[in-house]
Amino acid sequence: MSQITIQCRLVASETTRQQLWQLMAEKNTPLINELLSQIGKHPEFETWRQKGKHPTGIVKELCEPLKTDPRFMGQPARFYTSATASVNYIYKSWFALMKRFQSQLDGKLRWLEMLNSDTELVEASGVSLDILQTKSAEILAQFAPQNPAETQPAKGKKTKKGKKSPTSDSERNLSKNLFDTYSNTEDNLTRCAISYLLKNGCKINNKAENTDKFAQRRRKVEIQIQRLTEKLAARIPKGRDLTDTIRLETTKKGNSAKADRIKRNNLGKIKWNNRETSFKGRIQTIVFTATHDLMTDAIKVAFEDLTEQIKGKKPMKKRMKRNVSSWCKGIVADALKQVSTRVGCTVVSVNGAYTSQLDSRFATLTGSRNGDKFTGHDGVVMHSDTNAADNVLTRMSDVEITRYMKHSDVKVILLERTQKFHRFPNSGN
Repeated sequence: MSQITIQCRLVASETTRQQLWQLMAEKNTPLINELLSQIGKHPEFETWRQKGKHPTGIVKELCEPLKTDPRFMGQPARFYTSATASVNYIYKSWFALMKRFQSQLDGKLRWLEMLNSDTELVEASGVSLDILQTKSAEILAQFAPQNPAETQPAKGKKTKKGKKSPTSDSERNLSKNLFDTYSNTEDNLTRCAISYLLKNGCKINNKAENTDKFAQRRRKVEIQIQRLTEKLAARIPKGRDLTDTIRLETTKKGNSAKADRIKRNNLGKIKWNNRETSFKGRIQTIVFTATHDLMTDAIKVAFEDLTEQIKGKKPMKKRMKRNVSSWCKGIVADALKQVSTRVGCTVVSVNGAYTSQLDSRFATLTGSRNGDKFTGHDGVVMHSDTNAADNVLTRMSDVEITRYMKHSDVKVILLERTQKFHRFPNSGN
């Protein structure tokens, strides 16, 4: 479960802020805690845990009688809706996580039951290792594909990067068929032969088994099972304690160390604020140092103004929002303004449309950018940042492209210049 924390500043009177805090800390947060507790005590809780989900309507049903409870009554309707949505979100993620852990644990336990050394398999089957390998070869031939050419990609055809090859799919299907056959058969020799195949990657191993490596392999599975068991035994979700009750009770019991940990890590956003302050401090040092180095001997500096909100037809995804928020565009703008005032350098904001896609040598849309490389139509490779910086510098003296011109109008002008360049390729030199 991933969440994004947004730090905001509430501009309101002290009375309004006090009323909002009382609603959130004394009523809404305890309501969420109560709903989380009631879901954990529900008779159908174990059933929901096995299914990996809960009926979303159950939280709303449990919330209805709590609206008349003196502890939680008097909240706006959207506060009750928000509490219901928060509890549904928390338990949806938690149930899905527990179901995945349980599925992994069942698979590990099943594999640990099948994972035996060659000596143990020979003893369990009552036959020699050669006969066990012969039986394994018969089973392998039974499930092998009839036409080997079907599993091989055609010559001359390139598979896309990241796509799984047909060979890996066939191996996965073979393993699945072997697992299913192991579960459905009662023949001891067949089971031992299947265990032998799965242990050796669905192949016949002609070398003697290394007992030390096998012991490490089995111990690794046991450790994985132990960790999954501990994860499944984890407590159910609990809400936040904004009243400091838990810390005070812990202090009364004499456990001052635990009380200090609760105060240091659980209350408020002290740790998060410290990390954010440290991060912004490092960024400011880097940005202001670079700006000073740039403007020390400069008379005029052109820059691309990126402080405005990036708008699009579709809403940005979470990952894109996180990337954009980490660009620190405001710090760069502050550095340009403050440092230019101190050193007496003039800064000029230019229109940044298509500065990363232009070939700075010809001012035309005739190249292509791929990451840090910009390749011109003639094969010349430049660093994309250097190319964009040259375009920004040229844009400062461009009389046709003004600062606040729309990007669509800028594109029209650049396409006209590109067409003229194609007609008269020597005019730009």
